[in-house]
Amino acid sequence: MSTPSFLENPDNPKARRPRSLGERVFLVDDGRLRAYVRVLLFIFCMLAIQVVVATVFQEYAHNISLWSLFFWSSVVLASAFFGLSWIFVRFVDHRDFSTLGLTLQPGWAKQLITGLAFGTALQLIVMAILAATHSVHYSPIAGYSFHIWRLVGANILLFAFAATVEELAFRGYAFKWLMWSVGTPAALIIAGIIFGAAHATNPSATFFSTLNTALAGILLAIPYVRTRSMWMQIGLHWSWNLMLCTIVSLPVSGINFGPGLFITENSGPRWITGGSYGPEGGAAVTFVCVAGIACLLSTNLLKPSPSAQKELQ
Repeated sequence: MSTPSFLENPDNPKARRPRSLGERVFLVDDGRLRAYVRVLLFIFCMLAIQVVVATVFQEYAHNISLWSLFFWSSVVLASAFFGLSWIFVRFVDHRDFSTLGLTLQPGWAKQLITGLAFGTALQLIVMAILAATHSVHYSPIAGYSFHIWRLVGANILLFAFAATVEELAFRGYAFKWLMWSVGTPAALIIAGIIFGAAHATNPSATFFSTLNTALAGILLAIPYVRTRSMWMQIGLHWSWNLMLCTIVSLPVSGINFGPGLFITENSGPRWITGGSYGPEGGAAVTFVCVAGIACLLSTNLLKPSPSAQKELQ
């Protein structure tokens, strides 16, 4: 049925102008951006920020250590992505920032600690599998000097900022609207694939490591799906990396951040240990990721945070 002519008459105050193709593609009926447009726009802005930060830090790459480069770039990116998320939530969504799930609402500390504990437990299982299969041998370092403890403390800070950066980038604002756009199951798969692909160019990366990283991306996204809070996933990501690097001195996604509290001698096959990429490139992490995903999906202990209850109604 065609639109009545009196509604197309500009002199009529009740007239409705036909929506253009661009408006139909990018906007919903009330003039707000469609969910997938918000996702793409946020990703574009995020990538632009990352390019700028990488370009600036590239100028200093030859003058500072690898650790300092990772740390300060993570601090800048965490601040920038946090600010970008705030801008999108407040001025694109016109919502309170608490709806992102990263404010100090009641229960945030418990969720963070739960994530830290769960990530630690998963990595302890990985270490146990590697030891039980005689794939690695752990031995304490020669001496626990002040220098070693300073490195441990520094890595605690580094991985806190690094986890925040990746969670804001891959499982924050954009992931929330991706779920609205394509549904939760598809969003989990897409987010996992993107996370895996983003690590495919890391040192010593393989198809197996990329697959494991994609599984880890799904694992890290499920706490947000279940709680609509980002604190647990940040804690999980933080302790996951910290245990690998700081406890047993293994590479994290192909990058070695220095000695930890134990030295690990790698003697097993690459398909179990992950080789120089680290355990994330081996079957031990595959098993732990699948088990962790099953645990997070089946547990009744994870519920939406109080600040998310209103949004989900």
